[in-house]
Amino acid sequence: MADAVRVDVIILSWNRVEDTLAAIHSAACQRDVDAKILVVDQGSEPQNLARVEAALAELPCARLLRLMRNVGVPAGRNLAAAMGNAPTIVALDSDAEFADPRVLARAAA
Repeated sequence: MADAVRVDVIILSWNRVEDTLAAIHSAACQRDVDAKILVVDQGSEPQNLARVEAALAELPCARLLRLMRNVGVPAGRNLAAAMGNAPTIVALDSDAEFADPRVLARAAA
């Protein structure tokens, strides 16, 4: 994917494991972009955090920042954005999924 546009997908996580895992999967399935998935966990319960960590461990394009508490959406997104360096940043809510596998490619274009 040397020619693919780089995109950082930032996702905030806080105890909504099933939704968050679906959002992560949706980001991982994007095509025609070099997407990094940057997740900030805002103090999820240990069992919930463990599930998110396990899912991200399977994705070489993903990184996780663990916070001890919920710092809110604006601060969480700022922290997530600072984890990456792509020219395009897309914030994906933890309860959302991309409509199809080329959403990021179209957005970056």
